[in-house]
Amino acid sequence: MIKNENILCIGLPNWGGDYMKTLVQVMTVLAKSNRVLYVDYAFTWKDVLFSLMNHGNAPVLRMLGIHIRLRRMSLKDGGIVYVLTLPPIFPVNWVSNEKIFQKLIQLNSFIVRPFIKRALKKLTMFQPVVINGFNPFLGLPLAGAFGEKLLLYYCYDEIKAANWLNKHGGITETEFIKKTDGVITTSESLYNDKSRLNSNTFLVKNGVDFSLFHQAAASSIKGKSNRQNHKQTVGYIGSIDNRLDYLLLDYLAKGAPDIDFIFVGRAGETEMVSKLNKLPNVKMLGAKKPAQLPDFLRLMDVGIIPFIKSEFTRGIYPLKINEYLAAGKPVVMTDFADLKDFNGVVQIQSKPEKFLKAIRHELKNDSSRKQRKRIELAKSASWENRVEQISEVIDKLCAAKGKGE
Repeated sequence: MIKNENILCIGLPNWGGDYMKTLVQVMTVLAKSNRVLYVDYAFTWKDVLFSLMNHGNAPVLRMLGIHIRLRRMSLKDGGIVYVLTLPPIFPVNWVSNEKIFQKLIQLNSFIVRPFIKRALKKLTMFQPVVINGFNPFLGLPLAGAFGEKLLLYYCYDEIKAANWLNKHGGITETEFIKKTDGVITTSESLYNDKSRLNSNTFLVKNGVDFSLFHQAAASSIKGKSNRQNHKQTVGYIGSIDNRLDYLLLDYLAKGAPDIDFIFVGRAGETEMVSKLNKLPNVKMLGAKKPAQLPDFLRLMDVGIIPFIKSEFTRGIYPLKINEYLAAGKPVVMTDFADLKDFNGVVQIQSKPEKFLKAIRHELKNDSSRKQRKRIELAKSASWENRVEQISEVIDKLCAAKGKGE
């Protein structure tokens, strides 16, 4: 594990919130032995307006400097992360013209650059290792702006296929990757794609907060006797969004009225979600804080990942797969991505009838031996182990850069 480094993380997601975030998990581990400044999600003037109209939850007072921008966050393991809230920037994703878009992201970088520099100076964090987390829109114009020791791009989704970023994401990301010292990707698909742009591309797959999700294994590992009086339950943890195969879910719920289907996560207000929610054996439980998730995992007999197969999902290594396994739960998922690490441990089915058959098989044939195998696999994917791999990448690239390679 790297130690005593100054780490500046410019991420796309904000630090807080009600779902698990890859970047937050990585920075939480790194903060145990390094100084970490996390630049929070860059809210726009549109977010300010919506929040003032009670249609959003942007931290307006911090964004405007009325409340302190730089917060010291004490972590549960004793680590510390400093989180910086930026001033409002201009919304740019609506712009179609590429030249105008590039000028606007340059303007946005001009707005935020002095605030990041001021925070680094206040924290006496010089020559930082800069890790840009899926935010090439700030990464490209800010490359080289902080006297960085190393510039890394941490890529965990396929930006060219992301509905909300694909208009300019592919071009901006490509140009940014060429300016970085290296790229860390979280899936085989992303690795194959980004390694064509930068020879210093590495694969470090997503991890799991093992100690948190393993809490849900206590009742499961004892067998089924303690659940004899409960209806069998199939569950999903994560955002209920356009990645899900709603035709499959409709088939499952209608084809298995004897099984309860619970969904834990943010649900979009769409017609498909509404139709699914009206089915008598479907329960939408809403978004929950990460610390609450083990309580809901305990209710599940099988965890599912019912993603559609698309260019976007092809690049996903889902956090939830190891979260289910850490709890000892059987997993049934579609064949949306190359996840060969889990061959023989999870059930992968693409057709609705076979997916339901796989669920019933797991409900009937689970065992303590299978549960222990799942738990051991998840344990090997802990965030501590994944961050060790990231540390090795940083050490390797710093050494190569020091030699002028």
